[in-house]
Amino acid sequence: MFNLNIDEYSTSELEELFSLSGIQYSKETLKNAYLRSANQTNHTNTSREFTSQMKKDTNLFLEKVYNSLLSSHSQNKSIPQDETNTIFSHTNFPVIKPPNSTMSPNSKMEPNKGKKNIITIDSRFRDDVKSQQGNFNISLKETFNNVNSITIDNLNPPDKIIMISEQMGNNFFTIDIGGNRQVIILPDFTQTFSTKRSFIKMIIFLRSFKKQMDNIGGLFSRLTLLPKSIIHLVNSDVDITDSEILTNPLFANNPDLLSDSISFSLNTEDMFIDDIPQYISLDFGKTINDKDDPTDIRKKLGNILGFQNKVYKKSITLEKPSASIHGDGPLNLNYVQYGYLIIDDFQTNGEVNIYGNDLTYSGCQSIAATSGKIMTKIDFGRGVGTGLDRFTNIPREYTGFVNINKFHISLIDEFGRALDLANNDWSFTMLLNTKKN
Repeated sequence: MFNLNIDEYSTSELEELFSLSGIQYSKETLKNAYLRSANQTNHTNTSREFTSQMKKDTNLFLEKVYNSLLSSHSQNKSIPQDETNTIFSHTNFPVIKPPNSTMSPNSKMEPNKGKKNIITIDSRFRDDVKSQQGNFNISLKETFNNVNSITIDNLNPPDKIIMISEQMGNNFFTIDIGGNRQVIILPDFTQTFSTKRSFIKMIIFLRSFKKQMDNIGGLFSRLTLLPKSIIHLVNSDVDITDSEILTNPLFANNPDLLSDSISFSLNTEDMFIDDIPQYISLDFGKTINDKDDPTDIRKKLGNILGFQNKVYKKSITLEKPSASIHGDGPLNLNYVQYGYLIIDDFQTNGEVNIYGNDLTYSGCQSIAATSGKIMTKIDFGRGVGTGLDRFTNIPREYTGFVNINKFHISLIDEFGRALDLANNDWSFTMLLNTKKN
């Protein structure tokens, strides 16, 4: 077991642990070195020699090293030298080499040395214009040889994402009113991130549902979808189809409705007793053909509507002839809050820097979270712009030099589904660091 007592290391020895010995490094480089070491420690399998407690102690030690170097940071460093003092393995526990040991022959190339090549990846220039903007191949006009790292420098993410669509597989669910079952298929719903949340988008969605119910007719035309706090007013003060609904004080003076849960309400007023159905149920767990579906319920429409279970059922009695089914959480029309940028460089020796531990493996086997192909995580919740606060900027370093002339680019959600970008193009800029001739 290596020494985790930081007091027994000099500053230069601490720098060696992060492979920063003898170079001029910035605070950002220091942070990236720390994150890289911590990330690799977290990916190291525990064993009899490297227990979970030892992993925690190692992470704490690395954090102390980072804070110590940060406090004593100086731009005047000695001459660079290629030495890697921290070795991590995905099958063995991490080993911190003692100070002044010999250089590893497989040490990584220092990414700050060499020539930097600026490359813009623009979905408009994808190899096949018929492919989706969220999942495409792009070939470079020349091959870049002796590449030792790539970094995202600038990002112009898409402004629009289709949240509900056939492609996403989340545009349908089943309603059963007293034995009359109908698969409800909703139209595509698109969100624009450059605009603020407003009642307009909510009302558009609620109206589209009501229109579907009216088209089906019968008992379904008596079904309405509204925020829970005003569902009791559906037959008196609130008509979602009213063109003046935005001026209704219930909406105009109640911004909390945007974070309210929603309710399905069946109006049985003026119905003969024999015509009143015995129950109403919602089923979010079936296929579009109303068959059993093993798909993760979190990928279905119910999750967007705030319903966390597969089936909801409400009995209708003479004492309570009207029935409402309430969601467990708020309506979330901004369903896609973040995405992962996958850059497949067709190489096998890149480091795993971003680990999508929230990625499920259903529908995502070809882009496993540990494949090393996840380049960055993009925050769609911050509107538009190219600021570094919108994405994680950690270089992908190679354990040797590689040659690159094409990429496969994907934008995926946490379930590995390629995002539907509503035919909107987007772009980002990369820095390819290559060895000087």
